[in-house]
Amino acid sequence: MHRTGEISMSIDRYEDQASASGDEVAAAGGLLDQLLALVEVDGRLDARCELGPSWRLTKEVQERRHIPFHVLLKGEAIIHAQGMKAVAMHAGDVLILPSGGPHSLRCSGPPGGKDAAASEWTDGALLCGRFIVGESAAHLVSAWLPETLLVRARGAPLATRLALEHLLELMRAETLARIDGSATVLRYLSSALFAVALRVALNTTPILSGALGLSSKPRLARLASAILAAPGKDWTIKTMADHVHLSRSSLIRAVRSATGNSPSELLTQIRMSEACRMLRSGSQSVAAVGEAAGYASDAAFQRAFKRTIGRTPAEWRMSASAVHPVPSLHGPEFIRLST
Repeated sequence: MHRTGEISMSIDRYEDQASASGDEVAAAGGLLDQLLALVEVDGRLDARCELGPSWRLTKEVQERRHIPFHVLLKGEAIIHAQGMKAVAMHAGDVLILPSGGPHSLRCSGPPGGKDAAASEWTDGALLCGRFIVGESAAHLVSAWLPETLLVRARGAPLATRLALEHLLELMRAETLARIDGSATVLRYLSSALFAVALRVALNTTPILSGALGLSSKPRLARLASAILAAPGKDWTIKTMADHVHLSRSSLIRAVRSATGNSPSELLTQIRMSEACRMLRSGSQSVAAVGEAAGYASDAAFQRAFKRTIGRTPAEWRMSASAVHPVPSLHGPEFIRLST
């Protein structure tokens, strides 16, 4: 547990580092904020697990729009999940599974037995929860993130790392407090974890998909921010390259290196993101949304939307406006995982 003086010193270090990195944040043009503004995320912390000898946790496919996450507070674990080889998870790491696919976590030591020094390698604590995303966010998250994302704070800038550490400490404390209001506090802390963990990932993960992968590249972030601000502009490879003072070939290489996509694919993704936002939140006609998103005709917009999203704009708008039941709010379950 942190003492008051230790927390104050840590906050001072956070403020110093945040001030020092202000220029970089300004250069990025607030792209992460722009992108997260398109995403509706609610959080739920379902369980706090105390980890005993030879523990194992297995999860099946999750409901659509539910993104599982796990936070290892103490100990070590081995992850088995889609899109990821078996990999070690350490205290302070956050595992996010945007695909919602089956996965398991287990102890990192040898099988338990009479001679196993269980206390040396099984003592630990794990938080398990879900990010519940809106209909529009489901497409965006799948476009931005890999099937499985392991977020490690080590190696991130100090301010970014400290923000995650403090958030996890608050979540740990609230799960132990179990007092009136804890369920609500944990809901908002879990929602905040989505943004904080992504900010760490941007500084520590080599490639994230689509526009999100540009947030840590100031010049390309300015381009994505400009497209988000004016998706209806006549953007071409040349106008995009001119905007960031690069040649067309250099822009193509830079965007593909940062995101895995071409500039044209990135442009389509951003335009579709804005189209989804406008369809969800406004009363404009489908044709008007298409024009605002940069498409010369309603037919061109309809084709691009169906190809990218998998449904027509009208079908998507109907599903996005549908009322989805929200899981009841309750405190996390306490579970002892062991053989």
